[in-house]
Amino acid sequence: APGPRYRHAAVAVDRSIYVAGGHNDGPFFDLWRFDVGSFSWTRLTTGTSFKAPYVTGRAFALTPWGLLGWGGVATRFN
Repeated sequence: APGPRYRHAAVAVDRSIYVAGGHNDGPFFDLWRFDVGSFSWTRLTTGTSFKAPYVTGRAFALTPWGLLGWGGVATRFN
């Protein structure tokens, strides 16, 4: 399960809740899916080493092309 966080983005689709990024003692660059039926978490991967900028205040939507995030304020962490 994902650790405690704030400033994350989330979207509910059918029987799943997707949670991305956020902050605690540092930034999170992860993506999680919560299955409401089985009450379980799964960490999702992109299959790439690309590290997206840390973004707060963004919105998410699930589209035919995948999970899209837009808006917010970006900050690079090294």
